[in-house]
Amino acid sequence: MIEKILENVINQMSPHLGQEQLEHLNNVLYMNFHGKEVKEESTELIPSGLEGDEAKIRMFVASKKAVNRQNNTLKQHTREIYNMLNFLGKRLEDITGMDLRYYYGIMREQRGIKMSTMQTRLHYLSRIRDIWARNSIK
Repeated sequence: MIEKILENVINQMSPHLGQEQLEHLNNVLYMNFHGKEVKEESTELIPSGLEGDEAKIRMFVASKKAVNRQNNTLKQHTREIYNMLNFLGKRLEDITGMDLRYYYGIMREQRGIKMSTMQTRLHYLSRIRDIWARNSIK
C-alpha cells in the first residue's frame, strides 16, 4: 500500500519537478517511510451501545474543536454528556427531549445546580441529541 501511495505522489509531482528534483523527492519519501506501516483509517460509526455513544461523542467534540472551542469547555461538555448518559441509562439516540427535561429537573431540584448552569448544560446536551437524531444510524 505504501509503495502505491509513494508512486502516486511521484507521478502527481512529475509535471512540476525536474528529473533531479524527482529523484531527490523519491529518495526522501522512501527514506522517511522506510519501516513505516500505513493503514486505511476507518471513519465508520458504531451504530449502538456504549461504544457507539463514545464514537458519537468523539465526533461531536471534534466538530466543536473545528470551530475553536476551548479544551476545558470541551472537557466539561464531555463530562456532562457522560453524566447524563449514566444517569438516564439510555443510549444517546434513545434520549428524548422529555428525558433531558427530567434530567434538568433532577439536577435543579435535588442537586441544587443553578439555573444558568443547567441551561448551559441543557443547551449542549440537546444540541448533541439533535445532531445525532438527524444523522441517526440505525
